[in-house]
Amino acid sequence: MNNLKENICTYLAHEITPVESIINGYSLEEVFVEIESILQNSCPEEISHTLGFIRDAGLYEHPFHDAFRKHIKTPSLWGTLKVLLTSSDFFIRRNTVYTIAKLCERNRAHLLAEAFPFYLENDPINLPNLIKELTWLTNDRNWSFIEQITKAKHFAQRWSLCELLDDDGSSIESKYRYLDILKHLSSDPEPLVSAEAALRFERIKIKTGPKLPKPEWRKEIKRISSLEPRITFQKTAMQFMHGKDCYTLDEFERFVRTLT
Repeated sequence: MNNLKENICTYLAHEITPVESIINGYSLEEVFVEIESILQNSCPEEISHTLGFIRDAGLYEHPFHDAFRKHIKTPSLWGTLKVLLTSSDFFIRRNTVYTIAKLCERNRAHLLAEAFPFYLENDPINLPNLIKELTWLTNDRNWSFIEQITKAKHFAQRWSLCELLDDDGSSIESKYRYLDILKHLSSDPEPLVSAEAALRFERIKIKTGPKLPKPEWRKEIKRISSLEPRITFQKTAMQFMHGKDCYTLDEFERFVRTLT
């Protein structure tokens, strides 16, 4: 393994290994050829380090920052990232979604939108992250995608919305739409979905309603806290994916049923 490849493949963070210490001594053409080679041909761990390097090199200030940003626009790099969005490896998919968002090339947001059907059908655990990053890049809530998740056949797909819809600092208009969706989900035939949706509904409702006196507010907060289910989507997904790098909906469902 050449020094450039080894340094990129083992990259940790800018504070530990300054980006310029890796780029210095090479042309950016050489750097990007190596980056694409790693992303296309290396193991998941090396790909993850490389994606981290791309993010830091594109975000942090360093002597080569502006030139690096110009090279980020290379079409072939985005073609490679598009392929990684549907990788068989769960964590590569997650890392790629995050990388595309943090590179802040808003004209590439369509890559996340185009990947939505794949995530809806195959990866509901990463689906909330995809929607969040797409929303950040486009400044659009992508309600049509949220509506599709609401109507999805598998309970895990609908359940994933409970991680996405919460009191997250959204506009009052968005919160009212959240309430409509969560009210619908609180009647879901799957108890795990309905229970968590009911909790999220109450969390948002209290923030959109009239201001309560402090004693009543404290009582409401305590009541809402008591609604939190023992099994939530995010906690279950983290527990399920421990030690895994891929999964199917059937495997996830079987795991969930062992908890209930």
